[in-house]
Amino acid sequence: NNGTGTPTIHVTGAGNFTVSGTNGKVSDKTAGTALTAFSLDNTFTGTVTFANTNTYSGGTSITNGTLVAGMAGALGGGAVTVGGGSLDLNGTGIVNLTLAANKNFTFSSGTLALDLGTSSDQITGSGTGKFSLTGGTLALTLGTGFDYGVVYQVFNGFDSGTSNVSGLTFTGFDSGAYQASLNNLGQLSFAAIPESSACGALAGAFVLAGAIGRRRMKRGA
Repeated sequence: NNGTGTPTIHVTGAGNFTVSGTNGKVSDKTAGTALTAFSLDNTFTGTVTFANTNTYSGGTSITNGTLVAGMAGALGGGAVTVGGGSLDLNGTGIVNLTLAANKNFTFSSGTLALDLGTSSDQITGSGTGKFSLTGGTLALTLGTGFDYGVVYQVFNGFDSGTSNVSGLTFTGFDSGAYQASLNNLGQLSFAAIPESSACGALAGAFVLAGAIGRRRMKRGA
């Protein structure tokens, strides 16, 4: 970028980009030089995997492909925006993805993949940071220890007074027996759907009561 603005790592095409190993890290250039705050713009169809803690501060934008965050600090110190593609918290293990102080998490389209069980994936913010989820899919994987009666704190530490949740789709659970919901406090819960047999019996009782009532009215006439 010729030494001006915020330099960006653009991941395009259909390949994969993995940062791992003992010293693997994506970081800003040394403070005091022209380039300071790197950002990541994931616009491709492959998979980006961050298996270590990164320190770039320019933010993370996902519009296509898959980004696997395998550590609490995998996405650096900037805001996170998901407008397509998929953000997967490690895929199989449990991760508490932690944003820097006062940074926002914005999700409007695509997929956020979460594992729920005895321990569960979580996204943590702080200060004035808020989360805004206005569309897209929460793809749930139910692991050992999962319980439909438990309330899962998926988003934690954000400014709940300014956070927003609407228009979400939930997958990966028994949608025939339960309804999933996420509130503005970041709590994911499941409500049992009344069994169809019970509903049918209740409806039948109403029909029978109505028929008996009509017969009594005719007799009285």
